[in-house]
Amino acid sequence: MLVQIALPQEERNDSVEIPPLPDKSGHLYRHAVKLYRKRGVGETLIALQDRFGFNVCAGLFALYAAARGQVLTEGVLNSLGTLVRDWAEPLTGALRRARRRVLQSTTGTEDERAALKALILRAELFSERLLLNALEAHLVPERMAALDRKETMAQLAAIAQATGLRPRPSMLALFKHLLDLCEAPSGGPSPGPRPSGVSAAAPVQKGPGHGRQTGGSHHRGIAAPRRRRGGAGR
Repeated sequence: MLVQIALPQEERNDSVEIPPLPDKSGHLYRHAVKLYRKRGVGETLIALQDRFGFNVCAGLFALYAAARGQVLTEGVLNSLGTLVRDWAEPLTGALRRARRRVLQSTTGTEDERAALKALILRAELFSERLLLNALEAHLVPERMAALDRKETMAQLAAIAQATGLRPRPSMLALFKHLLDLCEAPSGGPSPGPRPSGVSAAAPVQKGPGHGRQTGGSHHRGIAAPRRRRGGAGR
């Protein structure tokens, strides 16, 4: 039985005020949001997340590092694996599961569930922003010639291994599709058939890891076959 405790009027708090979130997003976060919104990219990252447990932010970090010509060292990969295990899985993952659980629930009214979902999503997106900001600390400041396609594929596979995953052929096929999408001109046709498990593009939330939002601008230099001049993690 639920017991309602009567409080004096001055002690009642019928609404919880949520403070504004500090906007301390770095270059990686802004680049990640722009790339994630590009046609098909968000859908493919979500498919990698849901099918294999691949971390969306880690994937965006790998693509950004490759675009800047940085090969991720063993030390950077180990730090990334720790961040995913200690932050992304227990915090961001828990928020995502809670948000999806709300969508399946019948508790409360539809408006109340929508409000709760929006609150959880806000926390989830902010959690991802903090993760991307932490990952950015492992980028070298110098920008060099972008890694080529083979090197970028290897970088994505290395990140999968660093986060405890085994890059299976089906995962590598989605990586290949992801690079095709990153290379495609913005607003152009989708580059070839979607691999199994990748849904058609539909509108999504503003942020990595949640959505289905089209648009955005072309991601420069992800897989252009240029000679790499160097780059290493700290």
